[in-house]
Amino acid sequence: MRSTKNDQLKSSNWPRFNYRPCTDADGNKIAEDDDGAGKQDAAWAGQEGLLSDVQTFREIQVAEAGRGREAPIRRIRAAEDERLVALIAPRLEKLVGKPLTDIELGRLREAMPELKLRPKTLVELAANARFLVAPRPIRLDDKAAKLLTPDARQLLADLIDRLRVPEWQPERLEAEIRSFADQKGSKLGSVAQPLRAALTGSLASPGIFVVMKILGREESLGRIADAAGAAG
Repeated sequence: MRSTKNDQLKSSNWPRFNYRPCTDADGNKIAEDDDGAGKQDAAWAGQEGLLSDVQTFREIQVAEAGRGREAPIRRIRAAEDERLVALIAPRLEKLVGKPLTDIELGRLREAMPELKLRPKTLVELAANARFLVAPRPIRLDDKAAKLLTPDARQLLADLIDRLRVPEWQPERLEAEIRSFADQKGSKLGSVAQPLRAALTGSLASPGIFVVMKILGREESLGRIADAAGAAG
């Protein structure tokens, strides 16, 4: 009797994947067993050589004996940055509703060494990267929205002029923001967290000065201005 592909997989030593329905950062279902999901999975599995241990875009829990919860994290960390960008780009285009520009793809490439350190799945990686390609005004999650009080928005409005610096590099940006915080009699975190909320829509991201560098001067100042627009 001729063996099927499924029979071959069952008899192999490949890790087993447990699938479960889940939602992305926007609340959209992304692991339904419908035809659309099946076609998407097939397309992903067909990208030979990109990330051999991750077979689909669904959120997966890897039950690999003896390796524990860190195994999926290690897989993503070990993957090449360009491969990860190629894998999450279609999902991000679906999330933002448009093709990604060369500038946005460049942001993903620049941020990937940091972005890939923590996610256990490609879905989580894409959700964490969304802020890099999201259209303005950035949508705030609940925690970010709560943090951006009128006072915090006014603080951001005051910060904009201090950020019109000739050199848009993390070290220079950090120096300016630390100086601004000192001038306001505040701790750095009291400025950095509203700034993070304005730039990413959440309170969790890579280092905020690196985020500013990756987003670039125009995009960063635009997002800060959007958040400060409700000041007063």
